[in-house]
Amino acid sequence: MYNGKMKGGETERMKKGFTLIELLVVIAIIGILSAIGLVSLNGAREKARDAQAKSDLGQMRTALTLFADDNGGSFVGVQVAGASNTPDCSGDTNDAGSTAAGND
Repeated sequence: MYNGKMKGGETERMKKGFTLIELLVVIAIIGILSAIGLVSLNGAREKARDAQAKSDLGQMRTALTLFADDNGGSFVGVQVAGASNTPDCSGDTNDAGSTAAGND
């Protein structure tokens, strides 16, 4: 017959809860899993941002192509306030009129 005693004369106690170590282990595991999840989420956000940027560039390319088709195949013709119609592409002078090589 069982009298509730274990070897060595100690009485058996009924466990009614979790020990501190068990709780800390569970909290640590939850923390590790959440950290892994956040890293994955940040990677997905970066990929989504890159995909959005590529989509935006594609839309700009389409808009510029349509603009060029409407204007005889040319992108020139947009009048900007204070700018001349013929752009200076020589690169010899800056805004102040001095040479780009140096200001002696």
